[in-house]
Amino acid sequence: MRSPVQRLIFEISLFTGERIGAITQLKVSDIYDDHGKVLETITFRSVTRKSTKHGLAATRQVPIHPDLALHLERFTPPQAGYLG
Repeated sequence: MRSPVQRLIFEISLFTGERIGAITQLKVSDIYDDHGKVLETITFRSVTRKSTKHGLAATRQVPIHPDLALHLERFTPPQAGYLG
C-alpha cells in the first residue's frame, strides 16, 4: 500500500464490507473517542451510505474485529475531521 491511510481504508473495507465511498467519509469520531482510543464499533452515518432503491439510507454500526482494532490502534488519526 502507498500510505498508512490507504492501508487503513483497505483494512476497514476488508473487515466491514462497507463501500469505499462511505469509508472515505468516516470522521475520526466515528472510530475513535475523544482521547484517541478505538471505539467498540465503527459508525457509518446515513449521509455517507448509498441509498436503497427506495431512496433510503440508514446509519450502520459495525463491531470492530480484534484484528482491525490492531490496525486502528497503530494508526495516528488527525485530531478531528475526516479520517483520511
